[in-house]
This record gives sequence, structure tokens and C-alpha cells, in this order.
Amino acid sequence: MSLGSALPAPLAASLGRSYFVDRGRGNDHWAGTKERPWRTVGKALRSVPLSGSTIYLRGGTYPGEFRWSRAGSPLNPVTLRAYRTGRVQMTGVAGKDLPAIWVYEGSGLRIEGFDIHASSGDGIRIEDSHDIEIRRCNVRNTGAMGVLVVGTGKEAPTGNRNIQLWGNRFHNNGGAFVSENPYWAKGTHSVYWGAVSDAADGIDHTTVGGIIANNVFYDQPYGRQLQLGSQVDGTIVANNTFDRAYQADPEAGDAVVFYGEGTRFDTRNVLVVNNIIVGSAHHGVTGSGGNAVMQTNVVRNNLAWKNGDGNFEPLYNGEIRLFTLLGNITGVAPRFMNSSSGDFRLRSGSPAIGRSIPAYTPATDLLGHTRKSRPDLGALEHTSG
Repeated sequence: MSLGSALPAPLAASLGRSYFVDRGRGNDHWAGTKERPWRTVGKALRSVPLSGSTIYLRGGTYPGEFRWSRAGSPLNPVTLRAYRTGRVQMTGVAGKDLPAIWVYEGSGLRIEGFDIHASSGDGIRIEDSHDIEIRRCNVRNTGAMGVLVVGTGKEAPTGNRNIQLWGNRFHNNGGAFVSENPYWAKGTHSVYWGAVSDAADGIDHTTVGGIIANNVFYDQPYGRQLQLGSQVDGTIVANNTFDRAYQADPEAGDAVVFYGEGTRFDTRNVLVVNNIIVGSAHHGVTGSGGNAVMQTNVVRNNLAWKNGDGNFEPLYNGEIRLFTLLGNITGVAPRFMNSSSGDFRLRSGSPAIGRSIPAYTPATDLLGHTRKSRPDLGALEHTSG
């Protein structure tokens, strides 16, 4: 079992030309070169060739101008990347329920290295799209979801396929509408994966495949850190670290939730493996709704500790099994370096060291360091610098 051999591969490298955006000194009438950059992300996204272009953004704030609906290729995708110097912020528009980044019926795109926040909407909304990769982003202080993966099409087939989250940080998301309706705060999560516009319409909106790996989720004041469903099929959730989901409402404050609404498309064949799940107000892994199809979900080889209402609750209403448990570790602390400051490396002697199943472990960790042949649970190897 070599590292990552059972995981889906990331999108291929982008092999086309490079283009540049500089909000401070660029001009959309220029050529988009390093010397004559464009000013807006929108101009770049509309203009670059789909054959492996890389768009570099120089430091600055880019508010609410990211929309992607083009058909790129996973074999030579377009990459949007922060330039090597300067912090790049992608933001929503204050007072408007709009995402900072919106991918709608698009494909073949990598988004890498940004600070993403939207005070009134989602950080990233991915809708009826496929082959989209989000990598090394800091998604925080959103008004609604950090990332929302949703199927909204009116005719089958709809939904999403091969959406990938690698090595991101998610924290302090949700709650913009709590003053209008407290229920909405319970439904705003760091990642809402496989939502649908209408589960009762009889259409399959399933989010198929994809991966959520090497991410850290922490300080989640509303909703859940990760909600899977109501319609997901075959996603792998591997080597993430979850710490401190703390909304007191009993319908929130969980780390990972499986959700279904009693249709034949309910969340199924999902694997949650090699994660560290600690410090939730309520459950580490739980769920609601659903039917017998959800028994195909598996929660395997995770370390869970100090989750207020229990580490794992696989039964809904004491009778509907939402997932199967295999070989998980409980009752011992993971021994983080300093979780209060966001340092989730493992101290020597951690029970998570050397306990990860290699085939489901990415070859590198959150910081890009090569994992050992006997890798550690969670997003970070204990030897990471």
C-alpha cells in the first residue's frame, strides 16, 4: 500500500502560457503579460486560452469579480494562483449575498494560494461543475458557507463531479444572517458538500467522487465543519484535522455530518478515513435523515477525542444506520503543538503518529512535506517544519 494509491489524482499541471493580473497598476486593455498586466480577474478569466493557462495575481484585494463557467480540461487545466510575493485576498461584496468565487457549469480549473472571505455570502460556491481543484487557500470569516458544492440543475443529469479540496484552512465561517433567522446560522458550515436545490424534485443532483484531504478545520462558531449531503456518492475525506466546532445548538456544533433526505440519491459510498476529530460541542461524526442506502458510508481509522456528545453516532433516531465504523481510535488526546494558535502539528508521543493507512494518505502533508512510509493521522506529520 503506497502513499495515496487509493486516492484520486489531483488535476494535472497547467502547461500553457502565463498571464498576470495586478489590481494596483494593471489595465484591462493591455496584453496580460508580466510587464503589461491586466487589472481585473474577470478580464483574465474571460480571455486566457483554455489549454493550460496560468493566471498569476499580484498582491491586493480583488472584490467579488471571480466567475468561471468555461469548459477547461482536467488534463491541462487553467490555474489561478497567487504570485510569489504579496498577499492576495478574494472577497465578496459587502451587503450582498454573493460568493467571493463562483464556479457555475465550469470545469478544468485550479484555484491556489488565496485568502478568501465574504462577509455576506459564501467564500466559494461550486455549482453543477466538474474537475475543480481548490488548493492551499485560507477560507475564513464568510457570512454563509466557506465552500458550498451544490447541484441546482432542472434536468438530469445535474450535480458535480471530481471536486477537490487539498491543503486548505477553514475557520470562523457562517452566521451572517443569524439576526434575521437563528435557524440559518445552524445551516452555515465551513464546507457544505453535496447540497441540492430541491431534494423532492426527483432529479439526481449528486456530487460524485472527489476528495477532501490535508485540510484543517477549526474555530467554527456556527453550523458544522463539514456536512456531507444530502446527495453525495463516493467522496473520500482523508487526513484532515478538525478542532473546535462550538455552536451550542444541538442541531449544530458537530465536526462531520452525514445528511440525507430519504430519497434514493441519499449520501452513499463515502469514506471518512485517517482524520483527527476533536473538541466539538456535540458529536465528532454523526448524521440525520436518510435511509438504508446510507449504510454504504464508512468511517474508518480516525482518532476522535473530547467531542461533547460523543465521538461517533452512526444511528439516526436509534434505528437508521448512516455509516459503518471500523477501527477508530478514541479516549486519547492527539497532542497538538499549539492548537489555540492554529499549529496542528503533532508532538512526539502522539497516538496519531504512524497510524494512518498509507493507501488513503496523500504523499505530502498540509505544508508540502513528504510523509513517512508509516504516515501520521491528520493534516500534518509531526516532523513538519
